Parts: sequence; C-alpha cells; structure tokens
Amino acid sequence: MLIVIGGPTAVGKTDLAVKLAKRINGEIISADSMQIYRGFDIGTAKVTNEEMQGVKHYMIDCVDGNQSFTVSNYKDSVKPIIDDILSRGKVPILVGGTGLYIDAVLHPYQFGAFSPKIREKYNKLASEISPESLHKLLQDKSPELANKIHPNNVKRVIRALEILESGADYTSDKSINEYEYLYIVLSMEREKLYKKVDARVDNMISNGLMQEVDRLRANISWESQAMQAIGYKEWQDYFDKKATLGETIDKIKLNSRHYVKKQLTWFRAKKEAVWMDADDSEAVIKFVEDYLKNTNTNLVNH
Repeated sequence: MLIVIGGPTAVGKTDLAVKLAKRINGEIISADSMQIYRGFDIGTAKVTNEEMQGVKHYMIDCVDGNQSFTVSNYKDSVKPIIDDILSRGKVPILVGGTGLYIDAVLHPYQFGAFSPKIREKYNKLASEISPESLHKLLQDKSPELANKIHPNNVKRVIRALEILESGADYTSDKSINEYEYLYIVLSMEREKLYKKVDARVDNMISNGLMQEVDRLRANISWESQAMQAIGYKEWQDYFDKKATLGETIDKIKLNSRHYVKKQLTWFRAKKEAVWMDADDSEAVIKFVEDYLKNTNTNLVNH
C-alpha cells in the first residue's frame, strides 16, 4: 500500500507527512522536482533534518545542479525505494507538488529516448523564426498538442516538437496501477493559500535566498534545469542589474501564485484523489489510519 499526499505549494504537505509517518510507521519519498537538487535548499523550502523528526526521507539532495533530471529518471529511482520500504513492513508515503512525478510512479508511463540533436535543432529554429511560426509548425504536426500550449510558451512548444520527433510517449494507461494506493490532495481556501505563499517567500528572503542564489550561480548556468525553477530564475535580472530587489521578490511571489493555480488544475483532474482540509491534519491522519486498517494493511504504531 502506497500513501500519496499531493497538493499545491505552501499548503502544508511536509508537516502533515511527517506526523502521518510517525503514526503509521511510514517513510517519506519526496515528489518535488526541485528538492532533488543539492544546494537548492532555501528556495525549495527543503525539509530540514530537524523538521524530519527522525523520519527517513528519500529523493532529496541526490542530483547536482548542473545535471538534468527527467520524469523517467525519477520513476526509475523511486520504484526500488518503494519496494524496499514495503519489504521491511513499513508504509511508503509519496509527498509533493510535482504531479507528473506522482503520476509516473502510480501508472506505467512509457518513455522514449530524447535526442540532443533534435533539441538543438528546435532551439536554433526558435531563435530564427517567430513564436507564432514555431507554434504553427507544432499545429501542423499535432493539432491536439498545439491547442494545449500557448504560442508564446516557446519552451513548451519546443518540448512538444521534440517529443513528437523523437517518438517519446508521455501517455499512460490509467487503468493499470503500479501499486495499490490512497491518493490524498490537501486543500485550502485560495486567498489564505496565496498569503501563505507570500509569507513563505518573505521568509526565504530573510533566511538568505539571495545569498544562496549568488553562491549557486558561480558554478551553475542560468540555463540549467535547476536554475530555471521558480525562486531562482527570477534573480538573473537582479544580478544583471536589470531589476531591483523589490521587483525580484514581487516576481517570485507572482510566479509562485501562478504555479499554485497550475498545481490545483492538475490535481483537480485526478478523479481518484480524495480532497481534504490541510488545516485539519488529525482528520487526514485518522482517515489514512482507518483506510489502512480496512484494507488489512499492517500498522506498527510508535
């Protein structure tokens, strides 16, 4: 049995997951596409050793910032971890806001190989023609994909073209599950959540986010996958003296709120998910405990 705790940024997934793990003899696997990177701590709100409270965590600090890390890499890394946790009679708890990571673990995705030459070709083409022309090329190849991507989102258009040409398949058969699982999504009133997001960003600034980014940029390119994440990419203009500190902070907050909206849209599409109030952690934990008991899953309480 696998327990999944999903939800948007700042909703309280980490704290609840630790409480839950201590109650059900669980171990936590991060489903966060940024917490995998070493050194990217403050801007990702990475769980600290103190916050872990002795609960074993996986998929944190396992990739260097200059490395790329795909959904396929994540799936391949996580499956043996889940199997190991289950073999020791513990409960794996998959926790995070990267919905595609969660989906890849729950369902048998098929991934094709990507060619650097194909990516280079479309990056070069994007620098030579307008976004509208590039999007028209995608429209000709796959109207269905093109209709899902705005012409100005050049990065996603390139990605879609790359997928089509390389033969990669990002579809999955939702009728087949890799594991028996309970999927919970934590929710919160929207305005309250936005205020928590803004407060989290202010806290990151106070804790030294600017200094963290300054240290990272000395060895990691702004074009890297890691530095393109929210909380990091916004600093490029600041260090290039094109934006003030206040403008940079405001941009991080705005992009974070936009990301929350995207996350909520993603999770709403998960028909199997049970939505629960993030502010009532005890109710969530009790729900999981009852579910495990009803499915005859062995629980070892501490």
